[in-house]
Amino acid sequence: MSQTIVLDTLPGSPTDFDVLGISCQEKDYRFCWLLHKHLDWRLVQESEQESQQRAPGPVSVFFGELPDLYISIRILQLPKAPKIWIQEAAGMDYLIQLTGNSEAFLNEAAQNIRNIPEVQWCGKLQKLSDKAKAKLIYQ
Repeated sequence: MSQTIVLDTLPGSPTDFDVLGISCQEKDYRFCWLLHKHLDWRLVQESEQESQQRAPGPVSVFFGELPDLYISIRILQLPKAPKIWIQEAAGMDYLIQLTGNSEAFLNEAAQNIRNIPEVQWCGKLQKLSDKAKAKLIYQ
């Protein structure tokens, strides 16, 4: 089952999403399995063809939607050294990009992720600049 998530890139709100930073040494498929197990997020892996068509940057590992809540989720695995793609994400292994969420949902998701034993750290990237957010937008 393959699907494409198009993030909101309408004029006036191109960066209308929140980003959680995650430190977790698990492989991408195992990390997403943990999210499914603990949060019941049914995420789909991006196909190799889809990933090759995008510009270089963070790798979109898995994505999905919570249709009842109108929330889109994208899990990004950050490139390793020597180049930090987004300065605010230094030291993170993954970013979780949430579109259409509320502050309450974001806080609950972060807390539930922190409760996963394999996760070392999880928190909202508070000072993510619009320039940094623009690097996470793709269609």
